[in-house]
Amino acid sequence: MGTTTLVAVYVGPDRKSAELKGNLHFATPPAKGDKVEVEGQSLTVAGVWHTPGNRTLGAKYAIRIWAEGRVPPSGLSAT
Repeated sequence: MGTTTLVAVYVGPDRKSAELKGNLHFATPPAKGDKVEVEGQSLTVAGVWHTPGNRTLGAKYAIRIWAEGRVPPSGLSAT
């Protein structure tokens, strides 16, 4: 297995109200508009941002997913 990027995954209609659902590893960090599969659902990445924090462990990149008109994922297996 090659190098992966730990990505914080938020679910919500906008960044302000989105809730952190967990972290996933990606070979390449997703970009806005990319499709990702979460809990068997194919969802579109609605937003991306960098989460700097060299004093803490964890994801340094975040995505927001939202499936309007569908039930969003309830949670992810934290890694």
